[in-house]
Amino acid sequence: MIKYQRGIGGLVPHARGGLVVGGRSVAHKPFVDDPIQWDTHVLVDRDETQQRLGFNDMTTDSMGRIYVGSVSVVAIDVDLDTPSFSPGRLYVIGIDGTVTEVADDIGLSV
Repeated sequence: MIKYQRGIGGLVPHARGGLVVGGRSVAHKPFVDDPIQWDTHVLVDRDETQQRLGFNDMTTDSMGRIYVGSVSVVAIDVDLDTPSFSPGRLYVIGIDGTVTEVADDIGLSV
């Protein structure tokens, strides 16, 4: 049995207002007066070839680029309640919206 939890893996302010939120995807969520009108713009979507891929931990640099890591939960040992991960990747999202993988085969400390 595989457990799965949804949540936020990272959160940074966006240069044009709102927040960039990481979790199942990385998305820009602008601030508006009416939350029903939030127009979410997905910047990076998960790779469906990876099981349970998510995005965790993010930061920005002085130029406004966003660095975000990915992780793929392969399985969870129910008896020990410990996850098993496949290697993750590090992406940079440029201010023009381009996404570049800058490193792979990254482990996750638990």
